[in-house]
Amino acid sequence: MADSGDPQDVFDWPWFGLTEDVRPTARQRLSAGRPIALATLVDSRGSSPRPVGSRMLIDSNGVPEGYVSGGCVEASVASFALDVLKDGKPRLITLGTGSPYVDIRLPCGGSIDLWIERINPDDPIVTPWLSAMAKREPGLWLADLKTGARAFIGAHDAPPSDLQDAATLASTNPVPAARVGDAFFRRDEPATRLIIVGGDPVALALLRLAATMGIEAHLVRDAGPSEGPDGVSYTAEDPATALPKLGVDPFTAIITTTHDLERDTSAIVAGLEAEALYVGALGSKKRIPERTEALRAAGLADDVIARVHSPIGVDIGATSPFEIALATIADVVAVRRGAK
Repeated sequence: MADSGDPQDVFDWPWFGLTEDVRPTARQRLSAGRPIALATLVDSRGSSPRPVGSRMLIDSNGVPEGYVSGGCVEASVASFALDVLKDGKPRLITLGTGSPYVDIRLPCGGSIDLWIERINPDDPIVTPWLSAMAKREPGLWLADLKTGARAFIGAHDAPPSDLQDAATLASTNPVPAARVGDAFFRRDEPATRLIIVGGDPVALALLRLAATMGIEAHLVRDAGPSEGPDGVSYTAEDPATALPKLGVDPFTAIITTTHDLERDTSAIVAGLEAEALYVGALGSKKRIPERTEALRAAGLADDVIARVHSPIGVDIGATSPFEIALATIADVVAVRRGAK
């Protein structure tokens, strides 16, 4: 993004809206001793281009990251956020139909509620919130929109007594975020990442596409060159050795593109045993029986083997490396979002 020197210029072309997880930027700003404002979409009525829980970060210079609407109100949200940064008082702002800010309109015709709050570098919520990101652990952001109380808790942490309503709401609603009255919660989960096994053009296309999308990706190539592609996390080890070192979790997709039965089997077994989000193998349908027998021989039950996605990818008639990579990442997203 070009920097003209005027923070308001970023709203002409909202590249900042391509960021879905604002936590890395929050870490940078807060570690530099700079407060941030978080604008969170806590409720919507009618049509809304963004789901409840969407976030936008605004720093002390008015520079945004993430977005909460269709790019139509973000400049106004940043202005509200700067007011919050100045006085430290959180605000619940309604925009769209029924809003007192009649000059700020939502083209979709609905209305949204935004909770805008200041986060200081020494705020108690910062350490557990950012530590969970670093450790790739899920957690809950709990808030009371009346009192301004907030906390971030891990899966096994007890909620503060003044946020029990928000915690109860989260325990009874499997959705990513929700508000009832003054109680609000948001689930913060690790970002999806890819571990790609192999070194063929599809593997390289997956790396390129992942980088464009801001997805963390690692390349594993058994007995490959000593050095990987520039700027790529790379290891030339057997998948059975490399995957545990990288740390597979329920938010990690394992995609093997080796065309080698033994190496594929090693990667698939490691991924399935670690309960990865997605385990996929490049190859035609003709190779499925052969791979199934190899996985059975490795000690996997049929119901576990059934979790393997092969051929990989959403069926879009893909033939080129980039098309196959696109179809594969789309498949991973569908699994992550519960669409399949």
